[in-house]
Amino acid sequence: MKLKKIFAGVVAASMAATMTIAANATCINKDVSGEFAPGVTIDNSRWFLKLHVDDTEAIDRGVDLSKLDGARFTISVCDDGISRESWDGGIGGAIIFSCGGGGLENVEIADGYDYNWVSQGFWGVTDPELEIMTDPNTNGEKAEPVNPVSATKIADYTYQLEATGFRNPYVTEGLTEDVGYFQIALDDWGNSISLYDVLRCELLDADGNVIVAYDTLGNEVDPDTPVVEGMTSGGDTSKEESSAAEESSAAEESSVEESSAEESSAPESSAPATEAASSTTSAAANSGDNTGLIVGIVIAAVVVVIVIVAVVVVMKKKKA
Repeated sequence: MKLKKIFAGVVAASMAATMTIAANATCINKDVSGEFAPGVTIDNSRWFLKLHVDDTEAIDRGVDLSKLDGARFTISVCDDGISRESWDGGIGGAIIFSCGGGGLENVEIADGYDYNWVSQGFWGVTDPELEIMTDPNTNGEKAEPVNPVSATKIADYTYQLEATGFRNPYVTEGLTEDVGYFQIALDDWGNSISLYDVLRCELLDADGNVIVAYDTLGNEVDPDTPVVEGMTSGGDTSKEESSAAEESSAAEESSVEESSAEESSAPESSAPATEAASSTTSAAANSGDNTGLIVGIVIAAVVVVIVIVAVVVVMKKKKA
């Protein structure tokens, strides 16, 4: 009986250790291919963009800070053979606007508001096709929204997070020239073992217009360039639908012409499909980022085996 209790305790402890490892797995994928633009970093919990830094880094992206009102992030679960298969919608965090330093330190803000790390939080996603309903704002669990931001699905395993109405002194107090630093971040504290890529960060004005857009690495991109196939900035598919209709019509005409061609002609092989915009990461890189989880599980299993063997040996000695 004692042996059974010991065994049960060991298994429970090992499972708890394994779940702890899984819960602390990184969600934002940091192993992306290419070189980051100056002032852009990705660590285990944050995609970070410096718009302006008035110090030794001397970063200035030329953005009119007085027009900034919000940001929209497009994220996509990595297609790495692990993340999408394990996708449970367990992500959460906040969109951050941070500013201060410089002459701002010597200026009294009228309302005494701290602009250093202003955030709007989110949790989970709503994805009926995958039967994932982890966003308390939309899954019916709460009568009123719990968080300021909700993820909007725009494509398979791809979502947008948009936060607007950020208060900052460059708008409310007209202190644009007193800027010491201005930073934007997507902060993550989810508990999913799945990784996701930050495909795009779009900065918005008060009317929701895109001021400037950046890709995964922080390089400026044309806002009208589709984030994912069939999408434009903000998830607008109208242009693509119109284009698709024209292409469909052209395809029908082409099909009629081809039907009159000789039957003996051998069909040409089709061109390889274009990679999805979310494939910013190699499979090897993504697999490597999940190595910690896999190693943790293996270690937990080995510990279980060792302890069981030790217990069995002790019990046999006692009987002898």
